[in-house]
Amino acid sequence: MGINEKATLYPRYCFHLSPTWPVWCFFKAAEIHALDKHDGFEGEQFFFYNNLPIKWVRIVGLVVAIDDFAGRRVFTIDDSSGACIEVLETLTASPRPEKNAQAGTAGNTGDAATVPHTAKVSAYPDIDVGHVVEIKGGLSEFRDEKQITVEKLLLVRSTMEEVILWEKRTKFRKEILEKPWVLDSRELRKAQKEADKDKARAAKKRVRASEREHSKASQQKGGIGSASQPVNLRELLRGSKGKFGALGL
Repeated sequence: MGINEKATLYPRYCFHLSPTWPVWCFFKAAEIHALDKHDGFEGEQFFFYNNLPIKWVRIVGLVVAIDDFAGRRVFTIDDSSGACIEVLETLTASPRPEKNAQAGTAGNTGDAATVPHTAKVSAYPDIDVGHVVEIKGGLSEFRDEKQITVEKLLLVRSTMEEVILWEKRTKFRKEILEKPWVLDSRELRKAQKEADKDKARAAKKRVRASEREHSKASQQKGGIGSASQPVNLRELLRGSKGKFGALGL
């Protein structure tokens, strides 16, 4: 699903102008696996449909497997698109009583004592293999395979409800994915100016933090009344430029 000849891959500071940001992008599993990756965006888990940035996705399909691992549950979803996709849930800690047969004494004829035990539980205990579900979550990749980290999982209770979701997916494709995303020069200049302002604010914040740390260190070293070495604001700003530039701020 490479970028077509007319599509321009815009800088990170333009992503908020995309019709796919920040929305749940309704895809089929096979389409998610076909999304592109581009250098410089891996750390933020951004993928691309043409030049549209994709980070949050939405799917509907059949649960064909559920596997539990240490601290997580994996739902395998089949939406009849020709590919399955794994949906990851981080299990949460939930204290529960657990019988301790060795806690009683020789003269104790009552029930065995209970001790607190922390269990890892799913937020969706009623979801089972064979259920049709709707899932919204963040997109990531593990060993070159796309995965979804679940944010919300809902049981689809009827065929009619499933058909309505298919229609929403088709509408999203027609109204968003199949239309080119093009920014004019005015929008690009405005986005660049906003990014520059954000970069300057971040640099100033870093300088203020450095000044506070320097002042604190000087007071601890020479006492409250000692004079501290003045901070060169210009040099600090110059030194921070490369780092924030690499972050794309």
